[in-house]
Amino acid sequence: MKMDEIKKDIYCLLKDSKAKSNFEKVEKISRKKLTYKYDKNISISLLHKNKTKYSYDYFFTKDKVLKENLSDFEKFIVKVCEIDSSLSCTDDITQQEWCIEYNNLPIYRCNLLNIINLSSIDFVIPERSLDIFDFEHNLLEIINENSYALFRYHAINIIQNELNIQESTFQNF
Repeated sequence: MKMDEIKKDIYCLLKDSKAKSNFEKVEKISRKKLTYKYDKNISISLLHKNKTKYSYDYFFTKDKVLKENLSDFEKFIVKVCEIDSSLSCTDDITQQEWCIEYNNLPIYRCNLLNIINLSSIDFVIPERSLDIFDFEHNLLEIINENSYALFRYHAINIIQNELNIQESTFQNF
């Protein structure tokens, strides 16, 4: 199979909203990996985590009041973090690099933010914007579908209501 055909197949797979239920976790010692059930050559992997991107101090004043000058995207992050009433997850928002692979060959890479607080929240969101393409949204859903976090469904509802999902073409991939 030629690389362009592989990319096109993966793009079409990510455009399919039903694809999220067709990925399953593969146990790896040091990284998260999801494999497509119908073609084991296709996988989604966490390549690496970078340092914490945000902390509590970023969103709140010293009096623990939400800052007024936050962007819409930053307010979105706070909404997801508010699922955990202590907001302790604002201190553990890390940038992660994820990759869609074919036979361990990177096809598409993207940076996401991971909001985590023990077992209550473990959720990836876009890194920079509320505007994302439909295939990126489905990628987020695939990754989040395989999270065991307690409040995963609350976070999924927030993402459904807040993100502006745009139709894509293969050229956007």
